[in-house]
Amino acid sequence: MTTFKHRTLVLAVVSALTISACGSGSGSGTAASKVTGVITGFGSVFVNGVEYETTSSSVSMEGTSGSESDLKLGMVVTLDGSVNADGKTGKATHIDYADELEGIVSAVNIAADGTGTLTVMGQTVKVDAATKFESKVSTITSIDMLVANNIVEVSGYSAGDGTIYATRVELKKSAMASGDEIEVKGVVAAVDTTAHTFMIGSQMVDYSGAQLEGFASGAPTNDTFVEVKSTAGIVNSILIANKVEVEGDGKKGIDGKSGEKVELEGVVNSIVSATEFVLNGQHVLLDNGTEFEHGSAADIAVDVKLEVKGKLDADGKLLADEVKFRSEGNIEMRGLVSAIDTTASTITVLGVQVKINNLTQMGDERDENGAMPVRYFSINDLAAGDLVKLHVYVDTANALVATQMERDDATTSEVKLEGPVSSVNGTQVVIAGVTVELTGLAVTPAVGDKLEVRGSYANNLLTATSATIDN
Repeated sequence: MTTFKHRTLVLAVVSALTISACGSGSGSGTAASKVTGVITGFGSVFVNGVEYETTSSSVSMEGTSGSESDLKLGMVVTLDGSVNADGKTGKATHIDYADELEGIVSAVNIAADGTGTLTVMGQTVKVDAATKFESKVSTITSIDMLVANNIVEVSGYSAGDGTIYATRVELKKSAMASGDEIEVKGVVAAVDTTAHTFMIGSQMVDYSGAQLEGFASGAPTNDTFVEVKSTAGIVNSILIANKVEVEGDGKKGIDGKSGEKVELEGVVNSIVSATEFVLNGQHVLLDNGTEFEHGSAADIAVDVKLEVKGKLDADGKLLADEVKFRSEGNIEMRGLVSAIDTTASTITVLGVQVKINNLTQMGDERDENGAMPVRYFSINDLAAGDLVKLHVYVDTANALVATQMERDDATTSEVKLEGPVSSVNGTQVVIAGVTVELTGLAVTPAVGDKLEVRGSYANNLLTATSATIDN
């Protein structure tokens, strides 16, 4: 869990039409595109592994005019623009941000490591190590400190059925005040036209006094994707709506045309059959021509993160040409940077090289004499001796690749390493290529155990002062 205090992965949908044109400054071809994805960095804006130049881009925030400075790491945005032939750079013409949920916390079930769930207006919000957290309340500095009645804004993956996989959570206020507006998006269920109520997830909504927009029948109908807004809040466990509006065409998923090229990255919500599943509310079809990377059709399961490329069919389903399994950062590291190679895009921490790429979520939390952290933060801003926190995975070439990198204040010399043990030799174990000495500790890990260690690092050895097996 990354915490952003007092500061103002990845779902991606790409509709691409290849055109013959000259790329800006490069002479290469470009592809016009619409991208919906998580912001992983700035310089100008990184979405879905592409760096988009934003010099002439407009920005809207929740339907009102904004600027690039309003955008934050972890936000899911929709971007109009073009991608250059290199597939790594592009140009944005417009960026739009809209949250999934802004409302009242009713329950908190989050561990000290920042993983677990929140219940917000009947929606289950899942948070993990990749979720960005920002607080505008000085007394709450980490997501596990949230309490009932807090007002939070959530961005992330959602099928609209009451579960949200959060990419970003922002604490807005300690509690709702008079005149505040809260909102939730989801698929309407259990409509009661007599009581004028319906359900979104486990939250009952009273629409008796609400302004209704976009309903063909003039009233809410089941299976319609909507946004509910409320200034009255929750009364006797019921959300009192002042406005209910149909979102897009009323269906959760991609709003596109038959034959349109799409790239979608997110979380599997459900399995329909051996050849069909739902990803972020979008139905995906597999056939004999579908290619797989880092897995197979048999590995597709609920909560698995995938990237899918293909085309929409006449029913609006995505026929997959390619399915990639998104690697998770199952290794955590905290230590000082000892070397930087900007050409190879690697840094050395705890004696091992870690690869940084366009998909690495980059954040800076270092507070230099009260100054704001670096916004346009990249590997080029690092220096030897900087303290960094990393989430890392091992790729098919046995290299360490960072899914997240955050620079922090170097207030302690204690280092941290957590990951699967790859070898054991007496009192020494190896984790992610780092040799760890466990002498004096009452722990006997085996190969494959997930071990968390803290201690000091010197002379190519991490000497642990504490160690915990966490399987």
